[in-house]
Formats: sequence, C-alpha cells, structure tokens
Amino acid sequence: MAIDLLNEAIQITMGKRVILHQQEIEVLNSIGIIHFKTKDYDESIIIFNEALEFIENIPHVNQEGTILVKIIHGLAQTLTELHCYQESLNYTLKGINICNSIESLYLFAELHFLTGKNLIHLQQQNEGLQYLNHSRTIFSIQKNEEYVQIIDHELERILQSILVLN
Repeated sequence: MAIDLLNEAIQITMGKRVILHQQEIEVLNSIGIIHFKTKDYDESIIIFNEALEFIENIPHVNQEGTILVKIIHGLAQTLTELHCYQESLNYTLKGINICNSIESLYLFAELHFLTGKNLIHLQQQNEGLQYLNHSRTIFSIQKNEEYVQIIDHELERILQSILVLN
C-alpha cells in the first residue's frame, strides 16, 4: 500500500519527464528502504540500482552527496543481508570515500559498521575490527548509545568466536 502511494507520487510529479528530480529520487530511495524492511531484498536491489542510475545521469541533483550516500548505504545493507559481502564492501567503501570527500558524517558511522561486518564475514577480522572500532568511536562522539551498545555486543561476539577458534 505505502509503496503504491509512493510510486503514484513519483508518477504525478514526473509527468512526461524521463529524468527524475531530487525529491523523486528520495521517494525512490524510500521505496527501496521499504522493500528492505519487508525483506524483499531482490526488489530493494532493483530500486536502489535504479536510483543510482538516475543520480549518475544527473550529477547536479546531488551536489551535497547525501542522497547518493543514502542509496549506497541502503544497497550495501541489502547486499549484506543476501550474504554478498564483497559487493556490499565495495559500496560501503565507496560511501565512506564520498563522506570523506564532501566532509560529511551523514551515515559515516553506519558505513564503517557495515564495512567491519563485511570484512569479518570475508575472514578479514583485524581490518573488520578496526572499522567496527571506528564506528563505535563515531557513535560514541555523537552520543548514540544505542548503536554503541550494538557494536559492543558485536565486538564481544566476534572476540569470543576468535577465542574459540584459537
């Protein structure tokens, strides 16, 4: 139902145009997020890739970079859920680079967290732990205690599994 309303909103605002404007790309991103939240990962990937394609064709739409970071984060999250860790890692690192280049902390900690998780799944524990610790530090500075606790739990779980292997 919500997805139908969002699709209808895009159609109404687009009219006969072929190119989407910033608000329409934001709506498309929201549709991708809804598909992600409802575990319709395949459709989520299609929507996020479509949004990326629109942004790449209209660089002036995303001058501050936040829309692009949102889409990349959503796509990376979805890929991680599908166990496509290397592909997700490629997107998280791209997102981190964009955040650095535009000097933005928007989703910066989340991208570090996801990068760390992907690296751990790819058996690169040391590098993964570094990214998780960076993420924890950023969330701590932002006083986001909920995420600090999530990362602490994740770090504890990872360290316990490493100790079991040794």
